[in-house]
Amino acid sequence: MKKKIEDFHLVVMPAPLTPEEQKLISEYIRQDKEKRKKKHTRKAA
Repeated sequence: MKKKIEDFHLVVMPAPLTPEEQKLISEYIRQDKEKRKKKHTRKAA
């Protein structure tokens, strides 16, 4: 079963992550940070 990025923040995973899962999570975190940055720049402008 393929996991979607959205699933990760709902689940606490006791098992060590596979490289693929780590990649998905870091990608999700990166996108999240960019979204927050955009919000802040909009407020400042």
